Order: sequence, then structure tokens, then C-alpha cells
Amino acid sequence: MTRFLGGRLLAFALGAFTVGAQAALLREYLISFKGSELAFGLMFFFWFFWIALGANLTGKSARLSAFTSRHTALLAALQPVWSLVGLLSLASLRLVSGTPSFAPVSITWLVAGAAWASFAPSFITGLVFPAISRACDESPAAGAKTVYIIESFGAIFGGIAATVAFAMGLSSIVVVAGLGLVQVVAAFVFILQFGRLGGAGRAGGDGPSGAGPSGAAGQAGPAGLKAFAKDCAVVVLALITCVGLLLPPFGPLFKGKIQQVSLKANLDGAKLQSQIETAYNQVTFAKYGTQNVILVNGEVQASFPAGPEVLGEAALLAAQAGKHDKALILGGDRLETSIALAAYFDLVQMVTLDGELFDIAVRARKDAGLGQLPSNLEVIIEDPRGYAVSSHEPVDLIVIASPEPSTRAAGRMFSVEFLGQLAPKLAGDGALAAFVQSGENALIGETLRYGQSIWQTFSSVFANVAVVPGEEAVILAGHKDANLTTNSGELAQRYLAFTGGKGPYDPRRFSELVQDDRATFVKDAYQANTQQMIHSDTRPLSSFLAMLTSFQRGGSGSSDGLWALFLAGPVVAVIVLLVLVFWLFKARARQGGQGYEFSSKVLITTVGGASIAGSIVMLAQYQAVVGAFHRDIGAASALTMAGLAIGSFIGSRLKSRPENSLFVSLVNACFFFVLPWLLPEAFVGASTFAIFAGLFVALGMITGLAWPVAASLISGQNVAATLESFDHLGAALLAAITGVGLLPLYGTRNTLWILAGLVLLAAISAATDRLLGSQKGKRFLHGRIGRALTHAVWPKSILWPGLLALFAILAVIVPNLGDRTPPGLSPRISHEDIRRIEQAKGIEDFFNPFVYSRLEGTEKGEGIIIATTSVLPDAKGWGGP
Repeated sequence: MTRFLGGRLLAFALGAFTVGAQAALLREYLISFKGSELAFGLMFFFWFFWIALGANLTGKSARLSAFTSRHTALLAALQPVWSLVGLLSLASLRLVSGTPSFAPVSITWLVAGAAWASFAPSFITGLVFPAISRACDESPAAGAKTVYIIESFGAIFGGIAATVAFAMGLSSIVVVAGLGLVQVVAAFVFILQFGRLGGAGRAGGDGPSGAGPSGAAGQAGPAGLKAFAKDCAVVVLALITCVGLLLPPFGPLFKGKIQQVSLKANLDGAKLQSQIETAYNQVTFAKYGTQNVILVNGEVQASFPAGPEVLGEAALLAAQAGKHDKALILGGDRLETSIALAAYFDLVQMVTLDGELFDIAVRARKDAGLGQLPSNLEVIIEDPRGYAVSSHEPVDLIVIASPEPSTRAAGRMFSVEFLGQLAPKLAGDGALAAFVQSGENALIGETLRYGQSIWQTFSSVFANVAVVPGEEAVILAGHKDANLTTNSGELAQRYLAFTGGKGPYDPRRFSELVQDDRATFVKDAYQANTQQMIHSDTRPLSSFLAMLTSFQRGGSGSSDGLWALFLAGPVVAVIVLLVLVFWLFKARARQGGQGYEFSSKVLITTVGGASIAGSIVMLAQYQAVVGAFHRDIGAASALTMAGLAIGSFIGSRLKSRPENSLFVSLVNACFFFVLPWLLPEAFVGASTFAIFAGLFVALGMITGLAWPVAASLISGQNVAATLESFDHLGAALLAAITGVGLLPLYGTRNTLWILAGLVLLAAISAATDRLLGSQKGKRFLHGRIGRALTHAVWPKSILWPGLLALFAILAVIVPNLGDRTPPGLSPRISHEDIRRIEQAKGIEDFFNPFVYSRLEGTEKGEGIIIATTSVLPDAKGWGGP
């Protein structure tokens, strides 16, 4: 037992560091790249891709496998150092890309950021895991099972540690450096046991070319001492790095530099005052000229003192309510608006989840010379969604003052389920208001469709819906008795009536705030689309449409293809599954009667991929119901890894039989099939946490069963490398596809059923094993059809079935491609119309930060043409020069 203490300790530390670093890097990456759904999917994809690549390379290359065996501890010790470099450089990537803070980052830089940040912790994990497995047991299969279980226990510790650290307000640097310190110490113990001086290691015989851990083990004398000294020097260097970032003076120094770089990327020219990590957000307080600015996760949330538009916004909202007894503000994004509303309502309740963020905002107001909060403004530190649902008193005005639903986290406040829960809380003549990205002079493409989705969502719950146009539009909703208006004259009359002419806002300015013709134009545009685009907790469509909007603003043409996939529906997924079934059966038939290793690879790939995809779906639902995603992601990982450990232990006790593969795949498929009915749809207290916890553990258990079952059916010296490679390859592919595509396109239920169908592929492969191993199966293989399948030149690989699937998918989506923007909603002017005004040699169109055309070779030099109001009656498009 003590013989392999070093290897098992390092396996535990590796699991702890990998999960903790994953939580920290994901948090920082989403902050750096504005938390988009694409960023989320890319980060998960590259995280698992690098692990799969590292494991695959060690399995394919005897030389690399021998190298990792000799330098296992050194790689493990350097992993935290390299990970810290990736973490510290994330903040500067946006600056390097040259992207302004107000513009979306291009897909190229999103990919580069995810690939770079995840490379060190993931790739080294893929290299080191097989080497540790070889160190822990004489049998490759037994070593893979043992290390997998121990690493799972380490991952539990790492997930809990990261969760506690974030809840305490500690930074991501502290999390990575702290868990890295644990791994460096474990690496030092590993060196002592398997090191160059002999220790407890085995010289050779474990891996390819006889390369065991520290293949020169047993080498004594000056050469051994010198090699041992080099190993120890590297470990000490890593130790100093981790400790240095945890303690003064280097820890605070590096942290301050990173904060300054991050602020420069998000708000160039601002001066950092302070930055803290709350349980929910990264909050930055900065000075920008004479303004005090609050940034939350890299986005500007508030600026003090606020401009005059706040008074207009509050007056507009107050004028919609039939009575002025109580207003409910859900979220902390509009503190100044809440304060201004206190002048019109007897009681204003502001509900915000992050109390520390609110305290910083109040301090920034005070520092800007603003007065105390009104006495009738009541601040409640609680989840806004949970509080609103549990409230029983009717409210005259409800304002959703949370970020717009451009991310899955923000989308929970705009879902049809939540609006349905809000409707009974709203007085009959009351009003509900929300804010979404729109356009003041034009609505085009994805921005229009994004607004149409929000409009449809509100219209499906409320009888009356109106919109006040602007770059940030105000969506108004109410019951049939609500008297909503966007007419400037009527707004002025109402305002004078309920304020008695003594309000702080000049009612004549409503004509500037609301332009009647544009309000009608935008309302008609939002109502025009009859396609079903309702945003829900189980189908977070708005975040998907926001992603398409950023694509369009960035000049990418991929938004058309993704929208066409949406219109095609689940038929695309069905086509892919059918082609995979065909290829799988044919590939399995080529293996002959004994193809258990092939089926094991299919099992570990599909179960591993479905596991991470299922985790994404469950996290999305947890985020919608509970809201505290960044705080609890480490806990979710820990619970899943606890289930993995339990499942692996159970699976390792099963008798090695090919039938186990069929059993495990069917259990996984059944779980994903029934999961839609098990996921909570509303928060009802502690029982909600208990249900989610149980489901995360269950997901881990059924996934953990697959690893030892597959390991027992794979031969050779590189069992761990093979399993690690295929497991994380499936995870990489399904993580990207599910987070970015399947969930928003098809919703929770259909996505989980697609995953169930995917896992059934492993069941089909296992059933084929049993069939082809029987006498009837052998006769089938020697028959005409069997020989045709096993010896046919076409299709020999997945290439041809893949092309068949591609043609079938194109046949479905091509009819939905094309420009769907009505000419009357486009701010673009054709090149022909531009040349009627200016004779230019060249015209280049731009979409970011707004739509315009740059002219070259005009008489007066280069110029820019922007569409504003129509002056060319026969020019297509809403606009002119």
C-alpha cells in the first residue's frame, strides 16, 4: 500500500487542481469575453480537447509515453505555474486583439483565448494521468481504474475548495495558486518515492519500451544525485511561484497589475479605485473623469452622478402605472432609477442578490457627492426571482433591472415561466418594464429578431405590450386593464395629473424621450415575425439570438446558417444519429466476432460526451431556477465527481463481461430520457438544492460505471491513455455542440432525448457484439451481406456517411438561408444609391460599432456615409445619407 503512496497522492492532487483551475479559468474567461454563450462552449470544448489530445499522444507515441513516465512529477509541478501564466494573461488578450470595450470580440480571438487559457491545465493532465496510472499498479487496466477513482476524490476536494473560496470573495489567482501548491507538494513526494535515487519506484517494465515512472530509478552515485537535484530545483521553483502569489508583496502586486490591465480592456482611460470578488460577481470601482463608475464582470453597470436621462426614464415608467402605492425593482442595475422612482411611489422595493455590490454602489454615490438614499426606498438582499415569486401583495410597477437576456444567466429574469409567475403579482392597472438591446434609427437582422423574441415572450403572458424605442428599448407590459402608452402628449398629460405639476421632470421633454412615429415603427417590426421564438428556462433562445447579433456586428456571416438550423428543427439531429448508427454498425461488423475493444471506445466516448453535455443542461436549469451559477459551479463539479468516484468503485467490482457495456449504456440512456421530468422548474427552498445535488451525483454515478467497464475490455499497456483520450474527445465535442447549439435550438427536453439517443449508439454497438459473437452472427458475417459490409471499399470510413449527412442537412437548411431583413428595416444604402451622391472609386461596408460605408477616392478625400433619416424617396432601405 505504501509502495504507491506517491502516485496516489499525486492523482488526488491532480484531480483537485484540474477541477479548481477549471472553475477559476472559466470564471475569468467569461469575465474577459463578456460571458457569451459561445465563450462558454468554446472554453469547455478546448478544456476537454487538450486532455484528449495529450492522452492520445501518449498512447500513440512510445517515446512521449516514456518521457512522461520519466518526468511525471516535473510536469505536475510545472502545471500550476503554466496555468497561472494563462490566467494572468487572460485580461490582456482583449487589449492584444485591439477590440474596443464597446464592441464584441471576434470569433478568432474568442477561440484563441479559450485555447490558450485551457492549454496548460488540460494538456498536462492528459499527459500525466496515464503516467500516474502506470505508476500505481502493475496491471494497466487496474491502474487506470484505481487512479480514476482517486482522481475523482481529488476533484471533489478541488470543487469544494473553489466554491468555498469564491463564496469568501477570494480571487481566481488564490484558487489556482492554492490548489497548485497542493499539487507541487504531491509532486515532491512523488519524486522522493519514484525519484532518481531509487525510492520505491520500479525501473521500467510499466509502459512502452519499459518506461516506468522515473525510468532511471535505482541510478545511484553522482549522476543520480545530480538528476535528483535538478528535479528538486524545478519543484522548488514551482513552490516559490505558488507561495509568492499567495503572500505579500508579490501576491497583491500581481493582483493589482491584472486588475489594471482588465480595467483598461473594459474601460480605457479609467483609474482603478478598488476591485473585489463577491460570491456572485467581480466588482470594480473606478474613476473616469469626474464620474464614479461601477463595473460588474467587466461590464459598466452604473455611473455616478447619473445623467438627466435617469429622470426621464423614471418619469416614463411612473406614468405607465395606474396607481403609485408600490414599485418593485428586480435587480441592482438601475439604482439611480430606483431612487428617482421614490419621488412618485409611496414605497419602492429594490431586490438584489449581491449585497456587497450594492454597498459599493452606495459608497460610489456618496463619493460622488450625492445624497442619502430616500427613506421610502427599501433594499432587500435576496434572489430577485425568488422574492418576486414568493411575494403576495399586488404591485403597481415592476421593473426588471437585471442585465438583458444576452446570456443564459440573465435570461432567467426574462423567461416565459418567470413572467407567468410575475403576472399575478402585478396590479390590474399596473405596468411591467424591462430593457433590451434594440436600435434607435434602425433594426436589422439579428438585432430585430432578438427583440421579436422578447416581444413574443412578453406577449404570450400579458394582454398589453408596448415598446419605447432606443438603442436600449423599454418593453412595457400589463394586463388588459393596463393603460400603457408611448404617445408623448398623453405621457405629458398623465405626468402633470399625478404629480400636480410639481414633478422633477419637465413633461415637455417627453417629445424628446419618445418619438411617436418611431415607437409605432418598432412595435410593428416586433409584431411582424410569426415564427415561434418564445424565450424560456428550458429553451434559452434569447441568449442564442444575442450571440447571433454579436456575430452580425462582428461582420461574421455564420448567423444565417445557425438560424437556418433553428428553423430546421430536431430533424438535423435525427439525420446525424441515423448516419452514426449506419456507420457504427458497419464499422463494428468489420471488427468480426471479437470487437469488444471497439465497443468499449464507443461506450466511453458517448457516455463521456453525454455526461458533460448533461452537466451543461443541468447547470443551465440550475442557473434559471436558483441563479447563483458562478458561486456554485465548483460545488456542482464536486458532486458530479463524488458520483464518479462511487460509480467507478461499483463498476470496478463488477465481473469483467462484455454484457456490462450494454447494461451501462442502457442505464445512461434511460437516465437522460427521464431527466426532463426530474429537473426542478421552480425554487421551493432547500428541497430544490437537494434535488439538484442528487441529480448531479446520479449523473456522476452512471458516468463512473463506464470507465472500469470499458477498461476491463481494452487490452495493451496504454489503457489509461486510451480511455482518457476517447472520454475527453466525446466531452469536447458534446460540450461545444450542446452549450452553443443543442440547448438553445431544441430546448431542454429535446436536447436530453438527443443525448439519450447518442448513448444508445453504445448500446447498439454492445448488442452487435453479442449478435456477431453468436453462431448466427458468425454465419451472417460469412454470408453475402456480411461480406459486403466487411469488405466493401465504400464507405470504408466515416467520411462518406458524414458527407451523406451533410448533404441531407443542407437540403433541410438551405431553403431557410438568405437575407430575411425587410428592406424597410435596413440602415444600409446600396452602392448604386451612394454613387448618386458621391463619385467614389471604392466603397467598403462596415457593421461595427454601427452600420456605415467608407468611401475612397472621392473629390474631397476619404469619407464615411451613415444612414440616418430618409432623404432619397426612391432608395431602398430605411435611411439615407
